[in-house]
Amino acid sequence: MKLMSNFINEIKKNRALGFALVSSIVVILAILVLTFEPFAEIPFVYNQF
Repeated sequence: MKLMSNFINEIKKNRALGFALVSSIVVILAILVLTFEPFAEIPFVYNQF
């Protein structure tokens, strides 16, 4: 538990590390959504055109 709190404190102190962590999680989630969703069922793609 101590290791986790140290990790969270380092992320709070270092803004670039936190931004890199959040952006990489967002990219991984986007890849997973695009992998498991059929393209025709993603509604916002078709609403723009």
